[in-house]
Amino acid sequence: MQQIQKNEKRKQGDHLNRSERKSDIIKYILGKNGPVREPEIVKHLSELPERSTSDQSTINKHIRKLREDGFIELAEPKQSFKKNRRHGLTNSWGVTKLNNVRKIIRDYPSLVEDLQNTESVLKIVLDALIKAISQSTNEEYAEIEGIKIFLDGCREDLRKKLKQSISFFKFCVKDEYAIIRNSNDLAKLSDEDPYATFFVINGNSNNHFIIKGNSFGFDVAFKACVALDIMERPADSRKDISQAIECVKQIKNKVSDSQIEQLDEYYKKSKFAPDFLRGKKLISVENLKLQEIELEFEEKGGEFINYFTHQIDDST
Repeated sequence: MQQIQKNEKRKQGDHLNRSERKSDIIKYILGKNGPVREPEIVKHLSELPERSTSDQSTINKHIRKLREDGFIELAEPKQSFKKNRRHGLTNSWGVTKLNNVRKIIRDYPSLVEDLQNTESVLKIVLDALIKAISQSTNEEYAEIEGIKIFLDGCREDLRKKLKQSISFFKFCVKDEYAIIRNSNDLAKLSDEDPYATFFVINGNSNNHFIIKGNSFGFDVAFKACVALDIMERPADSRKDISQAIECVKQIKNKVSDSQIEQLDEYYKKSKFAPDFLRGKKLISVENLKLQEIELEFEEKGGEFINYFTHQIDDST
């Protein structure tokens, strides 16, 4: 009976050890930011503290199991690892698919920050996001200068948010339908109805490139995710979230196009406007139209006043 209990304990320990070693393999691959040759992985694991007893055969089995379970992919050469071995080629392994990322988040949550800070992984997630929110009659339209600049701006904004919030990163690796539906519904919380940016090519509406949804949905998601990160942060966590908090503060100043249109209509109909509407209290660096309509308002004789102290002559 005692012998059976000892065996059970050893098996449980072995299982824990296998899980830790698989985590070590994934973490090492992510740290290399691209495909890693198998001998490098073996050498790295054999040198880790308390892992030196791992032989090459055992490590290879861990690698094969990770691939079988969908955590990593055979990156180079593009054929089966058995054929590679027969031809004397060295296998290289990497996290190359969005499904790899999803499975790592699910089964190895301690590696989410590693995923966030791996540029090759960010590219996978961003490519999937842009594909999810865009639609075109010709994929080559994405390379047109005006559209490319617009998409680059979207990518950089999302990239910054992906790196700053664990919860937002998880939100953005959902399936395409969930991303579009959820971001559009979240946009409504920002008082901004979902809309699409429609690029017409050479004046022909049959040739177009569409960006579905808008940044306001992702902004609302990001703010909620940062709040969630703060609420779920362990007491002993040393993770710096100051950049994420600052980003949320900047988002608060965004002015949507629909708000600009409403304000523009008000300025056109009135000679006076409350002073609190003007300037940096509302202005967003991403919407310079606010400055334009303020200037037009003043050029036509409009005046910003403080309703609590400014006196208006009734005879005018």
